[in-house]
Amino acid sequence: MKKTFKLILLCSLFFCSFSGMAQSDLKGYLDTETKRIQKAQATEIEIERFISRNIDGYELSQSVIDDINHHAAEEGHNTATNNAEAVLLKIKKAELRKLYFKEHPQATQHYLASGPPSALRQHCVNGDFESDVMANYTFFSEPIASNLECAVPTPQVPLAATINDFASLVTVMDGSDSSWDPATMTFDPTLNSATYGFIQVPTLSPNGSKRSIKLNDNSGGKDVTTMSRDILIDDPFFEYEFSLMLQASGHLLTQQEPIFTVRIYDLAGNLIQQRCIISEPNCIFQVAEGGGRGHANDIYYTGWMCDRMDVFALVDDKPDEKGFNARVEFTIADCGQSGHFGTVYIDNICDFTCEKPAFGSINTETLDGNCDKLFGSDPYRICGSYTLPPGSTLDDITASISTNGGSVFNPIDPSAMVVSIFPIDAVSGTFCIDIDIHVLNDNPSETYVFQIIENYTQTCDSGSYHNINTGIAVADFSKCCFPTLTLSSPSDNMTNNTGDAVILKQRKEWIRATNLIGIGNNSYQDGVVYHAGNFVELNPGFEVLLGGQFAAYPEACSDNYVYRSSAPQNTKTARMSEVNLEKIAKALDIYPNPSSDVIEIVMQNTTFNKVAINSIDGKLVYEKSMEAGSTLQLNIHDFAKGIYVVSVTSQEGKVFTKKLIKN
Repeated sequence: MKKTFKLILLCSLFFCSFSGMAQSDLKGYLDTETKRIQKAQATEIEIERFISRNIDGYELSQSVIDDINHHAAEEGHNTATNNAEAVLLKIKKAELRKLYFKEHPQATQHYLASGPPSALRQHCVNGDFESDVMANYTFFSEPIASNLECAVPTPQVPLAATINDFASLVTVMDGSDSSWDPATMTFDPTLNSATYGFIQVPTLSPNGSKRSIKLNDNSGGKDVTTMSRDILIDDPFFEYEFSLMLQASGHLLTQQEPIFTVRIYDLAGNLIQQRCIISEPNCIFQVAEGGGRGHANDIYYTGWMCDRMDVFALVDDKPDEKGFNARVEFTIADCGQSGHFGTVYIDNICDFTCEKPAFGSINTETLDGNCDKLFGSDPYRICGSYTLPPGSTLDDITASISTNGGSVFNPIDPSAMVVSIFPIDAVSGTFCIDIDIHVLNDNPSETYVFQIIENYTQTCDSGSYHNINTGIAVADFSKCCFPTLTLSSPSDNMTNNTGDAVILKQRKEWIRATNLIGIGNNSYQDGVVYHAGNFVELNPGFEVLLGGQFAAYPEACSDNYVYRSSAPQNTKTARMSEVNLEKIAKALDIYPNPSSDVIEIVMQNTTFNKVAINSIDGKLVYEKSMEAGSTLQLNIHDFAKGIYVVSVTSQEGKVFTKKLIKN
């Protein structure tokens, strides 16, 4: 698919050209970003001074030192001691950098790129790497702290990018800069060396121009470096180019390998797509042997490849918007044991068509959002298409699910899922997944995000390897209007009582309620509304607490929740009633209610000499006889959360009861 137009957040890393934009807005944005970058550069000088002043007196823990020395010794070559010292020095500098930002938290703001105003969004050219002013990318790094495989954390310590510096954790490979040396910078210097047989892997993409981004350096350590960017995705796929090098470690499965991840988040911070590549044999890699020093020093490298990640459902889910606003993170990590490195070159992040994706392609069709399907017996169907990389065969397609954009995808029970695959040829085809509607919910009222997981095996000269590709499908049932609803205590309590919450319920046929309502602030039209097509029935047990606000009336599903004081003028048949929310104080009161600590039981116009408290199922949890009085303070901190019935006996022998909510 040829991309003819793409809207993107302006100036990914460097200033890109604008046409038809307000020059004053553009100048203001660029001036602000230029000042921010200058402050970051000045901060870098201060950090170097801080490190120089403190490095001699800063000591790492003995466990870290022992771990690095042990790992270096395991490499079994003569430079082990020097390597260990170099890694220790890197970690000390990284820890001191972290300490600087801890002592100067305000300096962090100089490294956080601000997205341009929406009016300045513009066609994105070649990842915006071909321009001259750094903007809209943010960089972080810090030593890796744990062995988390694909869950390697996002670093938190800000970084500034350098130009043409292979020793930097973030550098711009800039063929137009005066520091560019064609003899040493055209190819990655680690692979283009005698140790690895002078393998020439370009530092600039053949599909790009004069710039790319390099993350992490080419020496062993515990570095984790992230490049993040807010982006407007208006295409079915997120595509980019990468050239990846991961040094083979031979670690145990429980230890961190060098790793590369690409993550796409929504603006609420929910992870919605991820690519994860670990330093292990795979058909995307070529192998640079480590000069006879052993397997642990081989390098898996890709050369320049492109990747395609399916986001069609997320873009298609917003037909009234220009695209899907997201945050993209590229993270590269060394091994967790300090000896092996990972580094990656990145280019062409936007306005690029990946003709031969490294992991093939998978995309899902638009899901049918017809809520009526959820009330029948037929399964819910998700369909899509896939293309595998050369030499691959499909193993299976499965699915997992999250709700309302949540980042946790839970596997769907295989017994509730039937997969039909209709191959077109050896490497591509279409699929449909039928999911039992009961896997969702009996009455779902939320957005479901399905992660479609394509498992395949790829065979190449080095062997056969299992791979995974994923797609995304979205089904929005948040506005479904189901036939009936029963609300009962205690599971459906609505006792927020903050005065700023509104609970809205509707059904096609009817609502029956025996629940407790405590939302409102004694202000009209601030509280709870129920409406249903035939009737709203308030049964014994339904109660509105003092200060609560509530309205109910017959109306079919309309999403139009209002408080009414009279029948609608356009109907002669609708019967309507409203329950006024301000409840008249009775003889017995409890303050505060709900409560989690001390309550006061108060009788109006009489005294009492006995108190009993029962749980909602009738069990006695508290009883006390006392001298006659009109008040009693009681600590209910140790009561379990739930609903209780407080009974007091007056001197005349009359029993008064009131519900108490323990929260």
